[in-house]
Amino acid sequence: MQLNHCIMYSLFTHKRICQHCGAEFVSQKSTTKYCSKRCANIAGKARNREYLLQLKQRSVTETRRQELMENPYLSLTQAAKLLQISRTTLYQLIKKYDLPLRRLTARTIRVAQEDLYKIQYAEKTPQPMPATSTENRSILITREEVMETYKISNAWFFSQLKKHNIKATKMPGGGFYYNREEMDRIFSNKQVLHITEWYTFSEVRDMSGLKTETICGIVKKHKIPKKKVNNIVYLSKRHWEEARGNTFNKEGYYTITEISEKYGLSKNHIFCLIKDKGVERIKIGIFAYFKKEDIDKVLTTRNVRK
Repeated sequence: MQLNHCIMYSLFTHKRICQHCGAEFVSQKSTTKYCSKRCANIAGKARNREYLLQLKQRSVTETRRQELMENPYLSLTQAAKLLQISRTTLYQLIKKYDLPLRRLTARTIRVAQEDLYKIQYAEKTPQPMPATSTENRSILITREEVMETYKISNAWFFSQLKKHNIKATKMPGGGFYYNREEMDRIFSNKQVLHITEWYTFSEVRDMSGLKTETICGIVKKHKIPKKKVNNIVYLSKRHWEEARGNTFNKEGYYTITEISEKYGLSKNHIFCLIKDKGVERIKIGIFAYFKKEDIDKVLTTRNVRK
């Protein structure tokens, strides 16, 4: 019996090397990485420290990029950092697209940030279109017109172009244009065209006392229409009030809390009685309402039978 036990033990043990201290140890699992709980804790702290350092580095890098985006004119080094490319690649793009440079002094050169975005999303071999063609111009729209029409920011415009892989059309004589139908498909929200009254997130937080995460959950659950204008998100006022049950005429109806307070019953007990008696409910947003006459009849009859 003891021999069989030793054989079974040897079959299910593995010789491993601790990934922290390098010591050899015997493990019953082939996936064990550390020889002791102490080594596992030290290694876990090291991983967390490395993860936090990476997050901090990414945050610093993104902060610097955001600061660069605020400058309309950049040096070549700053432009390369903004596009996250090398200076050599930037020189190649400047030569390829004949990018205009601003020479301030003999040793100081600046490039416009707007020109950088143009070369990033321009077609490699754009098909020229007659500049005097009214028909062609009617189906095209400039970046400035898109931003003004749909109330979007410069950064959001170019991020959506990159996401949908949309290229610009370069017209003879200069200027980049985009297909009007594609811009309408991407940036227009047909659902919100008929909505005239809106709440901002700040107004909803102040009015309801809810956290931003809770508001986002309610918006997602009830599919409340929203729109973004100049980096500010708006929620449909009518849909929000409906989701919260504020537009419903509550006269003649009970809520579960009101039933519990009036009859001194727990909410679970009330739900069991309602389900057993088949009392109809009206669901408005996240709230349920019950007719007072139905509830009074059910609970009064129950008390009489007692």
